[in-house]
Amino acid sequence: MRLFTVTAQEEAAKTIKQHVDDNTARYSMSEDEALKTAEAIGVAAVRYFDLAHPSDYVFSFDTVLSFRGNTSVYLQYAISRLATLRTQAEQKNIQAGPVNISNTIERELALHIILFQEYVNRAVNELAPSVLCDYLLKVCCYRLCVLML
Repeated sequence: MRLFTVTAQEEAAKTIKQHVDDNTARYSMSEDEALKTAEAIGVAAVRYFDLAHPSDYVFSFDTVLSFRGNTSVYLQYAISRLATLRTQAEQKNIQAGPVNISNTIERELALHIILFQEYVNRAVNELAPSVLCDYLLKVCCYRLCVLML
């Protein structure tokens, strides 16, 4: 990590914890679970932001902890949303079936997923983890678009 310290990660965790506390009706977890979750999200947010930005930038907690854009909070939200949909499908006994790509967004997502190994190779060859951050953001954006169809 370039400039980030444990202090930045702790501050991010406090901010996330405050969000959880402010939205207790939405989250059903114990105080200990909320603290551990906030710490994990806060640390990931700071680390991801550093990896996602290959050059100098101005650090801002508002940007790092945003639910929009190229942030770990956004990516974690997308993953959480997908996990919720999978759980709901399992509860309704909906089984996965053959994939039927029926529109442009689904096709673009499928083609983008196929490129994963190329992105990994590029990130390694260029010593640029930001390449993978960009890839993940695109996958999450496509997935959320497909879910809204």
